[in-house]
Amino acid sequence: MKKIKQLATLFSTLFLLGLMTACNTEQLDITGEILSEPQKISYDGLQHTALGNAVLETRGEGSTQQLTVSKVDNVEEDGVRIDLAGHNGLDLYFEPVAIPDYGQMQLMAVDQATEEPFSGIRMSSGPGSEKMMEVFIADQDTLLLEGFRDGERVFSQKIESKERWWWVVVAAVYVLDHASAHYEWHSDGSSSGGVDWNGTAPNGNGPGDYPYAEILLPNNDRPIAVDLLTFSSTRATGKHIEKAALEIKGENLGSFTINDENY
Repeated sequence: MKKIKQLATLFSTLFLLGLMTACNTEQLDITGEILSEPQKISYDGLQHTALGNAVLETRGEGSTQQLTVSKVDNVEEDGVRIDLAGHNGLDLYFEPVAIPDYGQMQLMAVDQATEEPFSGIRMSSGPGSEKMMEVFIADQDTLLLEGFRDGERVFSQKIESKERWWWVVVAAVYVLDHASAHYEWHSDGSSSGGVDWNGTAPNGNGPGDYPYAEILLPNNDRPIAVDLLTFSSTRATGKHIEKAALEIKGENLGSFTINDENY
């Protein structure tokens, strides 16, 4: 009887040790998954971090190197974050990016100290001709919109608001193939930027070297053909931003390619 009790105690101890070992192993696996680092890659001297499910890949060498961001399907999560390393602006040159139906591309400047966005631009496309461009501003007094064609300003519009966060519908855009985008911000948090276009508007305008997009501004009766749309803002609060990052995210984009970055 004594030996049976000893064997029972031994088996109980082994069983408990087995459970503890299994639990510890499972816990280590979970911890390893949580601590996994997002993909990081250096391109044009800046660090790029994959967001969400996005995958980063560089192709080519030297001045012809390109950065492709793929698996970009959720505008809230998927894309790439570019650490500007103290620079206050960035020019991005894309392979022509056409926004598909029900797709979006969003560029957002983020304050690295607070992780809060403070300026952005978003291009979206619904079914058929339902296309839209919006500018996002946080803590701003005014927003100045300007459109250019062949280097000449063809419209200017100033919008004022005291709202904390706001998306401004800039225009209905008939062509959403864009070749480059620019962002610039200052220590007081004011910002400026723009998007230029690649493609010909539906009515066939845009002769010469400058293909145009047609935009329809709020309170405007007729479309205006432009090859560059810019915005600039003034900061209401005077809050300083020392370091910013630029996040590019998309919805139903699949992938996009950056040919060059200048800062």
